[in-house]
Amino acid sequence: MIQNMQDIVIYGAGSFGREVKMLIEQINDAQKTWNMLGFIDDINPVGKEVGGLEILGGMDFLNNYPKKIAVCIAVGSPQGLQSIVSKITNSFVFFPNLIHPQIYMSQTNGLGNGNILTMGVKFTINIIVGNFNVFNLGATIAHDANIGNFNIFGPNTQLSGNIHVGDKNLFGVGSVVLEQIKIGNNSTIGASSLVVKNTEDDLSYFGVPAFVMRKKS
Repeated sequence: MIQNMQDIVIYGAGSFGREVKMLIEQINDAQKTWNMLGFIDDINPVGKEVGGLEILGGMDFLNNYPKKIAVCIAVGSPQGLQSIVSKITNSFVFFPNLIHPQIYMSQTNGLGNGNILTMGVKFTINIIVGNFNVFNLGATIAHDANIGNFNIFGPNTQLSGNIHVGDKNLFGVGSVVLEQIKIGNNSTIGASSLVVKNTEDDLSYFGVPAFVMRKKS
């Protein structure tokens, strides 16, 4: 291990976990930052190898880890993200932002903790982002957006200017939100949908323009 590299584990050994492993490798290619120890996973057995990294254990292993460690939570569900975070009690754990070296991001933007920004993401100016959001390939966030916590933005999601996004929303691949729209909480925006008016909590939207499909359980 190169001196000053920090230990990190990936919570979740599924397909997104393997993508996050690749993201960390790409960050390290640009600047040696992270020493990947392995995966934390509550389903697969300890010692199983996934993409060249072993599963170290589950939540109990993490909560009893005896020294400082970075954790990246790699799950594709807003509710899953929140649930995992709520169960981590180890004071040695911290949640870094993982930012791909090939993104466009103004220095006037603010990020909380535990966010994931993958390759090709574009942030313009005056954007505020909370905690534990996932911005997948090519997501674009325009000026003066305010984004809460535990949101997942699918590849090529496009948010126009002056958008407000609450918590625990899922944006499908290629979804678009027009300017000055408020997205509530716990909503799903379907793939390729166009949101032209404010959304309500706990609803699923789909279409062009997007309309209510069903109430989420």
